[in-house]
Amino acid sequence: MARFRRLEVVNLTALPMVPLDEPLGVSLMAQNAIKDAMRKNLKDNVPCILVCNGDNTPAQRRDRGSIIHHLLTCFLCAIEKYEMEKKALKRERSRGGLKTADKNLLAELYQYPSFDDSRPNNLPNGVDFCDLVGNVILAEKNPLSGKSFCSGRELEKFLSSPSVRAIWLDSFWWIFHERYQPKKEVQSKLFDRIAQNYAFLLFCESRTHYEEALLKRLPSLLSKALYTSFCCCFPQSWFNTHEFKSDICNTMSLWISGERGLLSPGKAIPDTCLPPEPRWVPVCHHTSSLRQLSFSLLDNQESKVCG
Repeated sequence: MARFRRLEVVNLTALPMVPLDEPLGVSLMAQNAIKDAMRKNLKDNVPCILVCNGDNTPAQRRDRGSIIHHLLTCFLCAIEKYEMEKKALKRERSRGGLKTADKNLLAELYQYPSFDDSRPNNLPNGVDFCDLVGNVILAEKNPLSGKSFCSGRELEKFLSSPSVRAIWLDSFWWIFHERYQPKKEVQSKLFDRIAQNYAFLLFCESRTHYEEALLKRLPSLLSKALYTSFCCCFPQSWFNTHEFKSDICNTMSLWISGERGLLSPGKAIPDTCLPPEPRWVPVCHHTSSLRQLSFSLLDNQESKVCG
């Protein structure tokens, strides 16, 4: 046990980790390419687990030394790659800042097209509505049993119905204006159309066996729908906060149930709603110091083997 504790102290001291947001100046296509490369690297080079037991033969010490060297080399490569990305980002910003395509991926910089009187505006940046419906269906499944309160087909049919789709899209743009570009006139039109479609849903939409359960869960379903919409439409903005989730849940609860605070953000918006993935990199202000540490650890392992 004492040996385990010593290893834990060494790991925490030598290789601390902190979460960093995705760089806002790197395009979504470049980020996806980096993630794909990292996944392929992990698949081709399965991580090793370092286990210390009572046996401590020279062969085992030699193996541990090679594993430590391999792990530290991987960390050094990650640090150098991260520093190269930072330098490239600084050069790109010095040449003229973010491109228009990159600005559109930020909710804070996106420009609302204009209100359409005939139908709800589509989601921005070419996001497919059907993909988001799939995200909500996945989030409704119990993580242990994999079951939902109703069949996936019925839930998909409900979320894709004209009235629910219209409520979803207009609510998305209403919250967008409320948080980023306040326009009371546009928000008033959006809210009126949301109310009309909700009334149509209650009195004119086709009935199903799960009607009561679906309407009861409508605030929760819309909260999931709106959260995954913002995450997918604006991947360079950060939405995984209690304040943002609470704002969505309280708005949907107030509009449909007439009271705030009826939804718990943690339960209404689980991790399966696909929040942005944080990138983890080692904290190291001086790469050379970590490189020196790696060689010193390797030398210690080799000396023990020789001894």
